[in-house]
Amino acid sequence: MESAEEEDRSWQDVDGIEGLARLVARQDAEGAQLLNECWEEVTRFEDVGLCSEAAYECRGMLEISELPQVYRFVALEHVVFGEREGAVRIAQEGVEIDPQDAARRRALGDVYFELERYAEAADAYRKAVKLGCCATGLLLSLGSCHERFGDHTGAAEWPARADDGPRAAARA
Repeated sequence: MESAEEEDRSWQDVDGIEGLARLVARQDAEGAQLLNECWEEVTRFEDVGLCSEAAYECRGMLEISELPQVYRFVALEHVVFGEREGAVRIAQEGVEIDPQDAARRRALGDVYFELERYAEAADAYRKAVKLGCCATGLLLSLGSCHERFGDHTGAAEWPARADDGPRAAARA
């Protein structure tokens, strides 16, 4: 299992298509090339305002890789394209691949957070923590959720757990 610092770094490194392609390339060089080609199609549609078509093409990335970061990326792009419920469905499909994968729960939480569905985001983040994810970024996001729905104790408690290290976070 990765350390919390390594996990945060690997998660942040895939915010853009370049980072995502690098991650996929670690397992499948051809898959990384296909991912880039798919993204070119997505941007062609997006550039001319065809968001539904861009979202459809973006979903093709899921056929290239089942990594949780790919599901997160595709789901968050669906938010950008205005496909809010589609974004949630994609993130949930990612969880269904392996419900015991903390990274998939974190990805679902990130989608809910982006959609301002903070209670659902907090639930997904807490499940990720229970499954062993103790990344600082995750715990800070969980604190932000609590802050957004008025739980000031939780808003302070979760980031403090990040300072205490993996064992404190895992006791959640």
